[in-house]
Amino acid sequence: PAKAIPLAAGMFILGWAATYAGFVWTVAHKTCGKDLEFFIEFLSPNVALMTIAIFIAARALLSGGWGARILKPLAILSFGVFLVHYWVLLWVRDWALASMLKDCDAMIGVPLIALPTFLAALAIAWLISLTPAKRWLLG
Repeated sequence: PAKAIPLAAGMFILGWAATYAGFVWTVAHKTCGKDLEFFIEFLSPNVALMTIAIFIAARALLSGGWGARILKPLAILSFGVFLVHYWVLLWVRDWALASMLKDCDAMIGVPLIALPTFLAALAIAWLISLTPAKRWLLG
């Protein structure tokens, strides 16, 4: 399992580099929104490569006892995070771009948008998981 981590890291870096390069290219050339979305859609090859890399790394980490203790709560909430992240992303992106990231390089701006989006979506999914309606709202 530990041998899979370098492979996963390489795959993730390759997918991330393609995503970053595509994002920068479409912004620099002021192409339409559909071109920009190609590089961040969940079915694009670069995003699929990063997803596979995360899956390989998670399997390797879960083979040890401590990894399961950390990742299991996240796995339980993952579908809820998926369901709400897009709405959170729209708000975070608009707020961040309007306030502090409008002149920021994408290499810095994208993680600064992704991290609060993930944390807020995780918090919302966790709050929903505390309600009686969690089965119908989170799957």
